[in-house]
Amino acid sequence: MALSLVGSLYPPPPYPYNLLPYGFLVYMLLGVAWFYVLKARAPHTLLGIENDLEEAAAAAGSPATAVAAE
Repeated sequence: MALSLVGSLYPPPPYPYNLLPYGFLVYMLLGVAWFYVLKARAPHTLLGIENDLEEAAAAAGSPATAVAAE
């Protein structure tokens, strides 16, 4: 992954594309910050999301649910 990151930043791409990696980084940091805010203010919401994801994986017959069940 580090190699693809370096390839996105060096050599610098032309103008509009040189801003995309930094915009993505800002977007990811905002998502991480929102996760921590949500975790601090409403942890029950994250538990509900976790339960919904587990139910969806079980309904889809995901191999991950078979490993978790063992």
